[in-house]
Amino acid sequence: MSPSVAAVGLGAFYVVDLALVLRVMPDGGDAARYLGVFNIAKALPQALAPVLAPALLALGSDPVGASADQNYFALFLGGAVAALLATALTPLIRHPRLVRD
Repeated sequence: MSPSVAAVGLGAFYVVDLALVLRVMPDGGDAARYLGVFNIAKALPQALAPVLAPALLALGSDPVGASADQNYFALFLGGAVAALLATALTPLIRHPRLVRD
């Protein structure tokens, strides 16, 4: 039951996310380019995380957990830093319809 609930939630999120992207799109003529950038922004973290995770797991031993060979603390700390960095950079995104020339 849990995977189906997660799938419904993720599907609802993607529908709202795509609706917001289409709403703030400045010009319909460049829709393919903007949707391509949107897709890269969604897919790139999913492609980079499996590449970066082994490097973070190999950073010594975990100072908090019982795992001596994998550093899950560094892995979750890296994820938290990435999330906080994204949150800090979000206000820099300009709404194309609100920007004055």
